[in-house]
Amino acid sequence: MESSRLDRRKAHTRAALIRSAQEFLAEGNSAATIREITDRADVGFGSFYNHFASKEDLFDAAVLATLDMFDEWRAVATVGLTEPAELFATSYRFALVLVRSQPLVARLALAVGPRILTIDRGFRQGALADLTAGVAQGRFVGDPQHLFMMVGGAFLGTAQLLLEDEDLDAESTATDLARRVLLMLGLDRREAERISAIELPPAPQA
Repeated sequence: MESSRLDRRKAHTRAALIRSAQEFLAEGNSAATIREITDRADVGFGSFYNHFASKEDLFDAAVLATLDMFDEWRAVATVGLTEPAELFATSYRFALVLVRSQPLVARLALAVGPRILTIDRGFRQGALADLTAGVAQGRFVGDPQHLFMMVGGAFLGTAQLLLEDEDLDAESTATDLARRVLLMLGLDRREAERISAIELPPAPQA
């Protein structure tokens, strides 16, 4: 019993440190000190090194934890879908809609910048798998790696726009971009419009 209580306390401390690091990264403050990070996390300074060897290790863990959220959201958005174009477009649209409902995640991803497109977790992992399957099945045309960098760049640019312009409707913007991306990937207009109109689940709130 005492062991399980200790494990829960350790998990809580680690999660608090990661959340604090995510907030600093989302604010563009990668220069935050360990003291500032532990103060915001409301944990003792000495506890830090029980979980991470350095601030850089913590920041890496914070980025990976953020990317892993995309896997969870992708699973929610694509329930019942198996066709690669539908999987790709639906998860792509849902991730863009989440820019508004999950601003911390969006700001962190944008703060990391294009490097986030090279980390094989979360967004990249799922989208690249869909693009690879789509090319193999003749749905998409091109090299999957090159296609991913193109659609990933469009995603980051549109995410920045959604954060800066509150008058833009997130869902209609995401749908329009997904339709255009599908056309670029090789689908015809009718199919691109059908797939980009697949109903999305409610976006989880922060």
